[in-house]
Amino acid sequence: MSIKNIVGGIFNGKKTSNGPSGSVSNINIYWKGALHSIPGFEIDGDTHNVIIPFTNHGAGLSFLKDQNKKEVIDSITVSDPFKIDSIVPKMPMAINTGEKVDIHITIKNPNYNYSGPLTIKFGSAANAEIHLELQKVMLNAMGKSIKVSESGEVKRIGKGDIFESSVQMLRAFRKGDTITKVSVNEPFLFVRSEPELPFSIDSDSSFIAIFYIKAPDFDYAGSLEFDIV
Repeated sequence: MSIKNIVGGIFNGKKTSNGPSGSVSNINIYWKGALHSIPGFEIDGDTHNVIIPFTNHGAGLSFLKDQNKKEVIDSITVSDPFKIDSIVPKMPMAINTGEKVDIHITIKNPNYNYSGPLTIKFGSAANAEIHLELQKVMLNAMGKSIKVSESGEVKRIGKGDIFESSVQMLRAFRKGDTITKVSVNEPFLFVRSEPELPFSIDSDSSFIAIFYIKAPDFDYAGSLEFDIV
């Protein structure tokens, strides 16, 4: 089931108090291996209210004999430095085919000025997990192979879920270089980047790109390699 068939839209609430400022460039919503990106908001206060209309259209379930399939959301998380203040309705939420639920999330903004993306992940215990062990992360570009991470990373995530990998682009590129294509080694799949392709390196001190990668549906231990042109 595509997230576009489930998440109908988003409504950003007003500030609740004075506080830090800044902006969320975009909001990335994860659901069962799908990524939906929507516009962000201006940070103006301690918290921000987001309402996500979540509809179970039942698309992609034609192989099931029982079409009245419930989708169960039992966890919602947000990326650092944001935190969740409250969620309504309470979890777990069971959404039948054809049913719509407005999910109200009050998010605590960071206590300092922030500019960048925000990720909201919807989790379901029904989505079986895999063991993912990234022994090294490599950046292959400009005829060089550079180790991005200095230590291994171990995590448990849902089959086919999307995860993020941040890369300091100045390890291989210089200010003014343009990135037009990114691919990753199997069994991973490149989904998108932030900034979106194509993009140019506009700094000579630091330039972090976030790559969104789809994990395999089986346990994996090995390397993650980015081939960047």
